[in-house]
Amino acid sequence: MKDIFQKGVELLPVVSLAVFGGLTRTLVGKNLKERYNWRIGITEMVIAGFAGVVLHLLMSEYNISEGYKSAAIALSGYSAREVLGLLRTGLLKKISGGK
Repeated sequence: MKDIFQKGVELLPVVSLAVFGGLTRTLVGKNLKERYNWRIGITEMVIAGFAGVVLHLLMSEYNISEGYKSAAIALSGYSAREVLGLLRTGLLKKISGGK
């Protein structure tokens, strides 16, 4: 139980950065005079957080500077749906041996 809690604490900055990217995306995507829709915003932030964690886990295997990792995680939150689509096709193809 302690390990799960510690891992959650370690992932908190990653999730926060990705969620901020997702929030930014929803703010950029709305019309100027349109009210912010929290239901859509929260959904996008959850997807962004998931994309950030997935990208963080993939990058943890490589020796990449923290600055590049942070930028990649924030951008993965901003473009969460696209990033997850690319990872779904590319990563699954690599895992399955290119079939």
